[in-house]
Amino acid sequence: MASGFTVLSGRGGEKEQGSAFRVVRQLVQPTLARMDARELRAFLGSWYDVMAAVLGLEARGPAPAPDPTGSAKASTGS
Repeated sequence: MASGFTVLSGRGGEKEQGSAFRVVRQLVQPTLARMDARELRAFLGSWYDVMAAVLGLEARGPAPAPDPTGSAKASTGS
């Protein structure tokens, strides 16, 4: 094992085969959630506005916060 590297792990089943994004989100969300707003903005750069919302790291305006598990609509099919 090389030192200086971060090891991420995630799980996916048959349902995730067509939607790998959920597994990727599972991998990166805990690490990004530990960053403060300044670090997160610096890390994501021009992608901050899109990615913070998609990853459930930030709620914008009066809309409810994004579902961090991505399961609310997926499980109901709506």
